[in-house]
Amino acid sequence: MISGVVTQLEVSIPQLANAPLPGTLLNSIFQLGAFNIAAWLMIFARARNILSPQSSAARIIVAAMVAALAAVLVVPSVLGAGLAMALLGGGILLQPQLSRPGRESGWLLWGLAACAGSLYLNAFSLPVAVWDAHAAAWLSRFAGFHASAQGLIAGVGSFRIIILTGCSSIAPLASVLLAYLVVLLYMRMTPGRADIPWLLASLVTSIALTEIRLSLMLPSYASWDWWHNGPGVTLYELTALAAASAFPLLACRHRQP
Repeated sequence: MISGVVTQLEVSIPQLANAPLPGTLLNSIFQLGAFNIAAWLMIFARARNILSPQSSAARIIVAAMVAALAAVLVVPSVLGAGLAMALLGGGILLQPQLSRPGRESGWLLWGLAACAGSLYLNAFSLPVAVWDAHAAAWLSRFAGFHASAQGLIAGVGSFRIIILTGCSSIAPLASVLLAYLVVLLYMRMTPGRADIPWLLASLVTSIALTEIRLSLMLPSYASWDWWHNGPGVTLYELTALAAASAFPLLACRHRQP
C-alpha cells in the first residue's frame, strides 16, 4: 500500500493557481501559516512610516508597486504573488535614507516571497525527499523496526509511504526563516552575524523534526494516520511552532546586555 505523506505546511498549488486574481494574494497571506499572518500584520503596522518625504523615494515605491502588480497579472498564482512581494520589498529597500520600519518591511516582504517561492523548488526537493526516505527508515530501524527505503518510498514490512517533494525536510525551511525574522523584529532586534548560529540551529531542528515525524509514520497504517490525520498533526505543529519561536528568543536574550 502506498500512502502519500503531505505535511500541514504544504499549500495546494492547483487550488491557489485557480483562485481569482484578488483571492491569490489573500490565499498567499492566510494559507501559509501563523508567522505569515504575523509578518503581514507587522508590515501593515509599519506602512505609514515606510515612505520617505523625498520624492525620489516615493517614485521608487510606486514603480515597485506597478512592477509587483504586473507580476501578479502575468503569473496569476502564488508564484506571481511571491514575485510581486519580492519586487515590492526590493523597491522599498532601494530607498535612500530608508527608515528602520521601511527596512524591516522590506525584509519581511522578502521572507514572505521566499515562502511563496519555496513551493516551486521541486527540482531541489526531489533529491532531498529521497534522502528523507532513507533517513526516516534509518531512524525507524534505530527504534527497533525492520524498515527499508528505496527512492522516495519507505516503510516497515508490507506498508509503504511515498515522501512527496512537499513533505521533504527542505519544504518548511523558508517558513522557519520567516519565523526567525518575525520574532527577531518583534523583539526589536536587527538581524546580524550573531544570529547565524541560532538561525542554523533553528533550521537543523526543523529538519530533525521532519525526519522524526516521517519515521514515526512508517511502522503501520495506524501510525501513518495518527501522525498524518490525527492528534500527531497537532503535536507536530505545536512542537515546530515552539522550536521556531525558541531560537530567535534565545538569540535576543543572548544579545541583550
